[in-house]
Amino acid sequence: MLLAFYRIYRTYALDSTITFAIVSATLYLLFRPLSRFTCLRLSTYVGISALTFSLAFQGVLLALLGGMSLIFSDPRHFLYFFCCQVAFAFLWSVTLLRGQPFQKLVYILILVAFMQLYRGVCAPLYDMEPTMDVATYATLDLLTAAGLYVCLAGLGVLFVRCKVEATVLLDGRTKVVMLYILLSLLASMLLPTLVPFSGSSFLVIALIMSDLPLIYYIFSRYTQNLEERRRLDAALSDAQIEWKAYQRSAELRDKIREERHELKNLYFRLLVMVREGKADEMEAELVERIGAVSRDLGTIETGSTYLDYLIATKGAQAKDARIPFHVRADVAEGVSFDERRAGTVLSNLIDNALEASRGECDPLVEVDIHYVRGYLRGRVVNRVSRDVLTLNPHLHSTKPDADAHGYGLKVVRKTLDECDGMLGIEIEDGMFVAQFMLPLDD
Repeated sequence: MLLAFYRIYRTYALDSTITFAIVSATLYLLFRPLSRFTCLRLSTYVGISALTFSLAFQGVLLALLGGMSLIFSDPRHFLYFFCCQVAFAFLWSVTLLRGQPFQKLVYILILVAFMQLYRGVCAPLYDMEPTMDVATYATLDLLTAAGLYVCLAGLGVLFVRCKVEATVLLDGRTKVVMLYILLSLLASMLLPTLVPFSGSSFLVIALIMSDLPLIYYIFSRYTQNLEERRRLDAALSDAQIEWKAYQRSAELRDKIREERHELKNLYFRLLVMVREGKADEMEAELVERIGAVSRDLGTIETGSTYLDYLIATKGAQAKDARIPFHVRADVAEGVSFDERRAGTVLSNLIDNALEASRGECDPLVEVDIHYVRGYLRGRVVNRVSRDVLTLNPHLHSTKPDADAHGYGLKVVRKTLDECDGMLGIEIEDGMFVAQFMLPLDD
């Protein structure tokens, strides 16, 4: 019974169909069908893809071999098997499943490379086939095949549970490096089968050597991303601290605002007294003083005490650095928005503008805040002596100051993304302009 099943198993190379079915099932669970194929079930997808693979692989080779067993004795048959595995798995996943083609190809190559590694581990058993009892060899061969299926299924479970996020966008260089590493790894495992031993060992070593610097490149990019994440978290933490500092000082600011209001009323009362005494000169003086006090004490009015406090603090920093700092803001009653996010965005944009202005011979920073169509709209402008967007379009950080804009904008973008806000950056008439739109609360 066992030998009869084993002859069928070997003649039609059923292990190739089973491994292909596991690869297809893994891709289905990772990416799921496209919206127009939502009714496509796992069993249907695996059945269709495995059938086409079998027709292309077993059907073609059996016809060429005249019905003889597919034992991969010919290296070309072996290579054809791997080409069919990759091509049909990729074709059906791109046609029927969601997700990026690059991600699907990476998963397929990892699974196919694992198959070849596993077969390499079992090579001593395969070499003993001519000298071993047929029943014993059949039993061992089926057991090792079952082990391969379990391992592939385990890899599939790992991929599903630790899935690479589909939102991660890789640049072209990184994609090429990753594909080269996987393809060279697969090629180094196939070469001993396709090339005589003396030549294959040299080529395998060369391929592995070429992978080492590329693996280091991937590792370095990973560590750089971790460092960027750490710095981003630190910047957001600083914004949280600034928010808490504002809350602690809220009572003091309210008291100062009350005293300012009382002081202004006092000037008005004095003015009335002067008018009753018909002291025209004193009246003129008091009118001028009231106007001056009103201008001096009429600080920023954004509709948010926190933003008033934050902008006033940044204005003091600009004054200390001798950077002209102009603010225009509309007063709006009853408008509600996320003050913490608005403060994080505005604080980082003003900090960027002030830092960039320190190296300018004629610095200027302007802040404009108003409300439009359900949004808090902010505009922070600073003078620049060169077009930093042309020199560094994405404002990537290449040194600690990085044109004084790069890193702070990452914090701004992340904060706005959390609430469906918008950010625009441009160079206009020698000015670096950063504009943001923050949705108002319902």
